Amino acid sequence: MHESLVEALHERRPAIKSRWSDLLHIERAATPLAHPDTLVHLLDETLDNIFEALRGHLVDDEPASLSAPAARPFCECGRNPFLHYYMAGERALLEALILTQAETRPCDAPTRDLAVLDLYLVVRRFARGDVSVFCSVCQYGAGRDAESPLVGAG
Repeated sequence: MHESLVEALHERRPAIKSRWSDLLHIERAATPLAHPDTLVHLLDETLDNIFEALRGHLVDDEPASLSAPAARPFCECGRNPFLHYYMAGERALLEALILTQAETRPCDAPTRDLAVLDLYLVVRRFARGDVSVFCSVCQYGAGRDAESPLVGAG
């Protein structure tokens, strides 16, 4: 992503944070940990990490992480609070990127598309990491008895 786009997104940070929060509040929380008022406390740190990663992947012709998987994270039980957290963030960031691109000088389609791809790659990399860590300690994960979360306890 071009440095000018990263800076323009950074200038929109308050609007991105507000939109992300709004999108979190639209979703029904699957668990108490997925409650929006719990997750909004993570926004500043997450945005710091995303902007830092985008700055580290400044490119002119192709995304630096093109070989990285662009898939969204997966959770077997669907209770992972980071699933909707990152989907909401991805949407808020994408909306801000589109508005930024519309307000600045027109860019050609490949440049525009590469910026979107780089945004997806960076956000989804963080999403996969956080979802994976949370799933690793989830009582409903693979091989665990969902009917009895205390199997093996006591």
